[in-house]
Amino acid sequence: VAAQVSEMLAGLAEEREVLLRLIGLNRQVGARLAGLDKTVRSIAMLAVNAQIAAAGLSQKGEDFTTFTHEIARLTATASRAIEGYYKDYNQLAQLLSSAAATLGDFQGHHQGLLQSAARELEASVTAVEARRLQAAGAAAEISRRSTEIGREIGVVVMALQISDSTRQRAEHVDTVLQAVASEVPGGGLLDGGQSGDAELQSLGQPLCRLQVAQLKGTADDFDSEVSRIRGALGRLAADARKAVALGDDLSGARDRRGTSFMQDLEQKLRVTDGLLQKCLAARAGVDRVVTAAVTVLRQLLQHLASVRDIEADMRLVGLNTTFKCGRLGNEGRALSVIAQELRGYANQIVGDAAMLTETLKAIVAAAEGFEGAGLSRSSERNE
Repeated sequence: VAAQVSEMLAGLAEEREVLLRLIGLNRQVGARLAGLDKTVRSIAMLAVNAQIAAAGLSQKGEDFTTFTHEIARLTATASRAIEGYYKDYNQLAQLLSSAAATLGDFQGHHQGLLQSAARELEASVTAVEARRLQAAGAAAEISRRSTEIGREIGVVVMALQISDSTRQRAEHVDTVLQAVASEVPGGGLLDGGQSGDAELQSLGQPLCRLQVAQLKGTADDFDSEVSRIRGALGRLAADARKAVALGDDLSGARDRRGTSFMQDLEQKLRVTDGLLQKCLAARAGVDRVVTAAVTVLRQLLQHLASVRDIEADMRLVGLNTTFKCGRLGNEGRALSVIAQELRGYANQIVGDAAMLTETLKAIVAAAEGFEGAGLSRSSERNE
């Protein structure tokens, strides 16, 4: 995604350069139209001169009404064509300026944000890779601590058996002491009831000392095992806390901001997606404008074909008039010169139209390439 955002930024810059180039080419169209318009205006002035010259010849019985009417008609037709060309040209200039302004505004407001989003996503990818490497080490550490936890649990289980041992030893002491206390003369503990009081008295003290030692040993063993249990449980708790901490570190749950790195990545992707949607919307608007511009360009090219018809008619009218004036000798010389100039202007119209057509074709090719590239990029971004 970061790579696509960077590519999109480069594409936007290239597209704006193409639009500026189209605007420059369109200015050339304006210059060509101005030249064509100048030629048509010159023909209009020539038509006035033709009417004056023809009026003098008509007084001598020669009729050149058709010639003057044709010049006037062709001039009016050419003027209307030029007016239509200027209309298309101005519309095209507005469309291209609108597209360039839209793209420029978007770049001005969002280029920095897109660059920042690309950098942050790349940083997130690096962070994810670091987490992956950390996870590999943490998995081994958790495995080791799990083994330690299992061992400590075994220690605790073994140590908890002290309860049965302590109970048994305490019961033994209790039994012995009760037996000593219940002895009476004639029924001794050691000789099957044949011992007397003196023997019981001599044996009672060592037996009591023995039981005291037994109880003390039992208590010491109990304390020792309880200490073992406490130590094992402490180590068990520490290992468990460390294992949980490792899991939290891997997920980012212990982040100071209270969010995990995955949540940060999700937020960055959400912001980037919003920027991409805005970019697509702006780019779609530019595409619509460029598509409309291509339509206008094609119309202008089609309309420009009518100039050739006007030129052919002018050439034919001028040629016929030249032949007709040639039969009049010196009297028809002035009108003959006008007819020749008309043919010259017809040639100039052809030249102007050819240069204009060439410029328009260059704009169409550039605009169609822009349009095709935009559709291709939109398809890739949607995927």
